[in-house]
Amino acid sequence: MSAYDYEMIEGNFKFEIDVYYDSRRPDLDNSLKSTLDCLQKCNAIKNDNRCLEIIARKHLDKLNPRIEFDIIPL
Repeated sequence: MSAYDYEMIEGNFKFEIDVYYDSRRPDLDNSLKSTLDCLQKCNAIKNDNRCLEIIARKHLDKLNPRIEFDIIPL
């Protein structure tokens, strides 16, 4: 079974991401490139150069650091 079993987004898209860190130290922008690269590698998106808009938010959650995101086709 694949870890990602939704249809690949091949066209333009908007990317919304909430990054929950265990401290305030990390930079938010470092998570953007890494996450988009992973989404491309797992075939969720065809190419991250199709991202036309990014909304990114940084949060603090010491007990449950994570990344939550939405990919919205345009």
